Amino acid sequence: MDKKFDRQCPGDDPTKKAIPELYGCPECSSDIEIWSDESKGKCTACSKVFQKDQLKKKD
Repeated sequence: MDKKFDRQCPGDDPTKKAIPELYGCPECSSDIEIWSDESKGKCTACSKVFQKDQLKKKD
């Protein structure tokens, strides 16, 4: 059974309205960008991974 995979970028789908959100890293205070349709993100400065609900959203 062959499976077809959607190789389109999710941002190209007009029915999905994902937007980037900025959170503060609790370890090093750098910004963590997590898209609104994702549940976790990785800090590019210290490489730690956090669940979105562990972080404070930046204004």
